[in-house]
Amino acid sequence: MPLSAAPLYGPLDLPDAADEGPADGMTVDTAIDLLVRNNLDLRTKFLEIPQARADVLTAGLRSNPLLFGTATGVPYGSYSPARPGENGYSVTVIQAVDVNQKRLARVDAACRAMQVLEAQYEDAVRLEIDAVATAFVDVLAARETVRYAETAVAGRVKLTQLAESQLRQGTLSEP
Repeated sequence: MPLSAAPLYGPLDLPDAADEGPADGMTVDTAIDLLVRNNLDLRTKFLEIPQARADVLTAGLRSNPLLFGTATGVPYGSYSPARPGENGYSVTVIQAVDVNQKRLARVDAACRAMQVLEAQYEDAVRLEIDAVATAFVDVLAARETVRYAETAVAGRVKLTQLAESQLRQGTLSEP
């Protein structure tokens, strides 16, 4: 059989236009907003920050005074002219004085702990945003790959149809 002069190959077709995605699709900003609002790990870390601020306030409080009351000379019964005596009562107030600056050291430690928690939260947010952005770019790349593959399949279908018609016409050998 004579071979066909028409080639069974062609140029690689590219998709027609840029794909903007679905009209109701998600933007990367929307994905990040959803992440920050709905990620339970980030919300848990965020709620630790107000607790740390409360710890700073608590560490700065001065200690409460202590009040002791005592009664002495109280008989098992009652005093009488035969058993003379009197009851004694005393009150003691103790106010702690911070001469070693322990309160300031507690406040400083609580402030540093709060700074660490804030930095850990910021780092967790940064890492999660990076993961979301990477996933977003991966989805865009996969969508482009699908578009190119669909265009390539459409081109191969045209070539297959051309080869089958040439085979039916007898201008192409079966091998």
